[in-house]
Amino acid sequence: MAHKEKAQALMAIKKVINGSGVLEATSVSPLPSSAVVLWIRHAEGEHNKAAQEEGLSAYFETRYRDAVLTQLGMRQAVKATALLQCQGLSQPDQIWVSPMRRAIQTANLMFPNAQHK
Repeated sequence: MAHKEKAQALMAIKKVINGSGVLEATSVSPLPSSAVVLWIRHAEGEHNKAAQEEGLSAYFETRYRDAVLTQLGMRQAVKATALLQCQGLSQPDQIWVSPMRRAIQTANLMFPNAQHK
């Protein structure tokens, strides 16, 4: 896939992901070397749901400091995987993940065949 086509494909993914409320693709950056850098925020976590139901102060509660994904968040990650597969981006060379449980869960659900190092 040519550089320009990758950029267009990634922008299409960003629009679909953001428009569907699945995950927020915070940045998509095709590099001149034809590498693709895709930044993906974690899917819905318990802290996000609590903030919607209880207010923003839930983000500062200790019980949500390392929140896991909700059932909706798990479905969002799987849906995002399907969107990436449609664009031929389902097997990245590298995956860098925050040590937070919700980020690790999102990465594991989106890239189940990735090898851990």
